[in-house]
Amino acid sequence: MSDPTLWIELDDDQRQFEPGDKIVGTVFVRVDQPHPQARVRLCREWRTSGRARPRSGGRDEILLFEGEWDSAGTYKYPFIFHVPPGPYTFHGRLLRVDWFLGAQVELDATKAASAEERFDVEAAGDEREFIVGDTSSTDGGAGSELSGAHRVLWILGTVLLAAVGLWLLYPNVAALPGASWATLAASIGSLVLAAWSAHALYRRGRDDGDTALTAPTDEDYQVEPGDHVSFVVELQPNFKTTPKGVTAFLKGFEHVIFDDGDNTHADIHRFYEESISIEPLDEGALQRGHKSSFRVSFRMPSDAPYSFSCPNAAVAWAVEVHVDIGTWPDWRRDFPLVVRPCVGDGQLRRAASGPVRGELG
Repeated sequence: MSDPTLWIELDDDQRQFEPGDKIVGTVFVRVDQPHPQARVRLCREWRTSGRARPRSGGRDEILLFEGEWDSAGTYKYPFIFHVPPGPYTFHGRLLRVDWFLGAQVELDATKAASAEERFDVEAAGDEREFIVGDTSSTDGGAGSELSGAHRVLWILGTVLLAAVGLWLLYPNVAALPGASWATLAASIGSLVLAAWSAHALYRRGRDDGDTALTAPTDEDYQVEPGDHVSFVVELQPNFKTTPKGVTAFLKGFEHVIFDDGDNTHADIHRFYEESISIEPLDEGALQRGHKSSFRVSFRMPSDAPYSFSCPNAAVAWAVEVHVDIGTWPDWRRDFPLVVRPCVGDGQLRRAASGPVRGELG
């Protein structure tokens, strides 16, 4: 006895759909002998593939047939599925999001055959709803205020200053030849500089840990492809630094988390980056200790991929604000954006709840 042969045919061989469309087709099953107990199921779901461990969601299942096949032959089971409002099909370098129809035949409660067909979900012109991949969304992320390399160099410099101070101080304490007021002053100066550097490093780390740039959550930060977007950023130095310049970038990226043996890694691929306008709103901006306001303005690309997130992968957009602090490590923060399907002509979107604030460590 051979297993049944199973395949799916879509009406008009259509593979591209919009939310709210109907997927109409037929499941065909060919058997070479009667079967007293048979069942045919059909499900619809999205799946991720690529660098991260595969995920799936949006599953919906219907039972097409349950009963007896009393003779050999080909049986037809028509079906209709409604296309959900998302997530949308995405094909990137690290991540793919695809939709599938999967048919399955069970004989005597045991899986005997399966088949599947892939289809694409694209946004309709008037589709308003944005749906993430199942459970949790990923954090938009923030740039490292003090990079690991800078921190290591800072720590090494502090340790070196302390070592030099102790080395110069030792002859004076032990009354050894070569001790003098000059070496004593140099040792005290080195130790004072080391103490100041250690305190500054502590302050920097504390400020970095306490300072968080709150991601916009009101509806105005849910943007659409082609939108004109504008919002205000307030920067307040909480350390004695003199910022030299402020720039901003619009970026779109794929972010995946994957396992490599016993370790977990993250990988990011930027598929879009553009320098955007950021203009000071007050006189005396970028002065030491002075709170400065800046307006960020840009237009979303008309073909921007829609946002998507599941526990280990995301398609994300953000505005990165970069402050040049001269000899200090630069300051960066991300303003996450949610890109949803278009609802019509692009509109100028502004923050309804006031400016977004950040502190410079």
